[in-house]
Amino acid sequence: MMNEITPGTAPVAAQDLNLISRIINVFAAPQLTFKAVKIRPAWVIPLIVLILIGVLVGEVVGPIAMQEQTEKAIAMLRARDMSQEQIDTAIQAMENNPMTKAMRHPVARALVIVLVGLLSVFFLAALWLLVGKVVLEGRVSFGQMLGLVTYHSFINTLGGLIKLPLMVAKSSVDVHFSLATFLNITPKGFLQNFVYTLMAKIEIFSIWSLAVLAIGLGVLVGKPLKSVLPWVLGIYALYYLSSSAFSALGAMMGGM
Repeated sequence: MMNEITPGTAPVAAQDLNLISRIINVFAAPQLTFKAVKIRPAWVIPLIVLILIGVLVGEVVGPIAMQEQTEKAIAMLRARDMSQEQIDTAIQAMENNPMTKAMRHPVARALVIVLVGLLSVFFLAALWLLVGKVVLEGRVSFGQMLGLVTYHSFINTLGGLIKLPLMVAKSSVDVHFSLATFLNITPKGFLQNFVYTLMAKIEIFSIWSLAVLAIGLGVLVGKPLKSVLPWVLGIYALYYLSSSAFSALGAMMGGM
């Protein structure tokens, strides 16, 4: 007995895409990009593109972040009722710190961005490979996971580029399109810092990025989105909660 084929329901074979099409479709039709990644991961060139963008953004944002950090340190020292002489001594000690000096040098700052970027991509690829193979029981490779992490990172990169002019205009890296925008609080103490930092992570581009990550992981492991999404949200919820707690603890310790 022959199977009937309903018009418009015949499966479409996955097609490979060139670099430009893959990047465009990450935003427009992520399934197409990750079907291409399943055929051919091709993650090296897009990763280089991402790192170069990160280095260029870092050269703009780096000095702003360093200046903002210095201003926050001065404000915390003044809150402790320290004299101007004591404040000057503390700031001078901070400026003489080898790490601070290194981060003020463009070459050193670029090397740090490259190293952190590479380590982050390879770590996340290993994490999702573990989830894909062990938890979701998919037949996936490390190269495919590198493609997953690399291509979905273009979402957050776009967010960073959009926020860059606002950072320059405000002379502050504290720019986000998140729930924290609606919080009428000045972060003080552990709880307020924790809530503010956590809400700042829940923004348009992070939500979009997680959605694309879940879609891509589902395509690569051959599982429906409803099976993959809880794992993606759960892992990132744990990360957001823990990183926000450490950040709030650091802010509290710094203000003591």
